[in-house]
Amino acid sequence: MRRGDDRSSLVRRGGCFNAQCPVGAFRTGECDNATGAGFECEACADCEAGHYEAAPCDVNASVQRSCQEVGRGFHSPRGDNKRYACESGFFASGNSSASCELCAQCGGGLHELTPCSSTSDRTCHP
Repeated sequence: MRRGDDRSSLVRRGGCFNAQCPVGAFRTGECDNATGAGFECEACADCEAGHYEAAPCDVNASVQRSCQEVGRGFHSPRGDNKRYACESGFFASGNSSASCELCAQCGGGLHELTPCSSTSDRTCHP
């Protein structure tokens, strides 16, 4: 040990400032200068169903991913973090849909009153 170095400065450099988290995680907490402990690793969270990534997780800046609702006409499965438009013949009327629903078909004796769109189901009338 060099002159002027003490045990706490070595722990501080090794325990706090060089703490490494696994890929996809970042450090949180505060360093205890006396013990070198205090940092914890927090994994980047995935968006819940019906939500997609508004801002990415930034492990270098210790910023968690932020998510927002997909909106009508879109869907996102849980943990996917992306937003997808409903395909033709399917709709999502809610703001936070995990999947799109198949549009209804007008049966015998019924005619289409309003067509199916990405945000609403077809309505039929006799």
